[in-house]
Amino acid sequence: AAAAVDSAFVEAVARAVLSLPDDQRVVFVLSCQEGLSYSEIADVVGCPVGTVASRKRLAVREDGEVAMVGE
Repeated sequence: AAAAVDSAFVEAVARAVLSLPDDQRVVFVLSCQEGLSYSEIADVVGCPVGTVASRKRLAVREDGEVAMVGE
């Protein structure tokens, strides 16, 4: 049963990440999966650090979960 719950959770997170707008998804993945700093992400995507921070904030809800489009 635990494996089914874990699998369902992983699938839900994957759907949430895939539902993000491209600019937010790229920042989220580079930050959370790749471990890049905001400064490093800014260099990669070619935008200011403040924009990276805004995109990450938009991608992550206040409760720490990935925001889903349409919520």
